[in-house]
Amino acid sequence: MESGRKKTFVWLTTLLYVIAALHIVALYFFWYWSIWWYDILVHVLGGVWIGGMALFLISKWISRDLENRFIFFGVPILAIAAIGLLWEAFEWNIDQIVLSRFSNDPVDTLSDLGAGIAGALTYAFFLSGRASKDRGIKDSEFAND
Repeated sequence: MESGRKKTFVWLTTLLYVIAALHIVALYFFWYWSIWWYDILVHVLGGVWIGGMALFLISKWISRDLENRFIFFGVPILAIAAIGLLWEAFEWNIDQIVLSRFSNDPVDTLSDLGAGIAGALTYAFFLSGRASKDRGIKDSEFAND
């Protein structure tokens, strides 16, 4: 594994452990229910991780196409949308089984998906800025639109 990919993999793995720790602590201390913004934070970080992992996984096969803005920003958005929708469906089903009323709110579901997309876009924007800086090119020259 080349050094840039290895650093990205280590960073994404570390982020996954941080998200897991934040989630476990939040469940133990009921922070999802007592701190209004905590759920948003965890979903944004999850979006960063999913968007980053999606770009990391496809970069091995289509590295040239990552210069195309549609792929560079579209892949993380599609990945977080698909995984986010599956996760929200999972939460809804669990709530039906345990007869809970925590996740049946459509506003909560939409805010969770929006936070995840914001996280994925944050990662893509950060990476696009870094790639432009590393290559010494201006943002307008970054991709063939």
